[in-house]
Amino acid sequence: MDELQQRERQRREHVVTFAAGRRLRYEWRVEDEAVLRRLQPRPGERILDAGCGIGRLTSRILRAGARVVALDFAHARLRHLRLHAPPAPPGALVLAQADLTRLPLAPAAAFDAIVCTQVLEHLPTPQARQSLLAALRTLLRPGGRLVLTVYNY
Repeated sequence: MDELQQRERQRREHVVTFAAGRRLRYEWRVEDEAVLRRLQPRPGERILDAGCGIGRLTSRILRAGARVVALDFAHARLRHLRLHAPPAPPGALVLAQADLTRLPLAPAAAFDAIVCTQVLEHLPTPQARQSLLAALRTLLRPGGRLVLTVYNY
C-alpha cells in the first residue's frame, strides 16, 4: 500500500460519519434514487456493494430482499454498517474489509449485480481503476448488472 492509500485509509478509519448539510443530503438522495432505479435489487439476488462506506445503499438493497456482500477499505465504516443495518435474515449481509485494487473474491461470476458508487475516483492510478473494472466484470454472472458512479471525473 503506498503512502497516499495509507493516508486515505487512516482518514476513513477516523472519520466514519459527519454532519451533512442540506445540499449534501439532497445530493445523496438524488444519487441513491438514481442508482437504485438502475440497480433494481430483487429478493434473493446476490449483490456486491464495492466500496460500501457506511452502507447508505447497502441498507436499501437489504430492505429490497437481496443478499449483499459489502466491501470497504475501512473497518470503522463496516462496524458502523453492522450496527445500523436493517434487520435481515442470517447470511443476507456479509461484510468484508478489502482494498478494491486487490479484491479478495475469486472470479466466479457469482453476483447478479454490482454497485460501486463514488469509489473509482479514489483509486490512485489509471491502471488501478482499469484493474478494478476488469475484476468487477469477472464477478458478474452473464447478463448481470454493474452500476457505477463517479463525481467530477
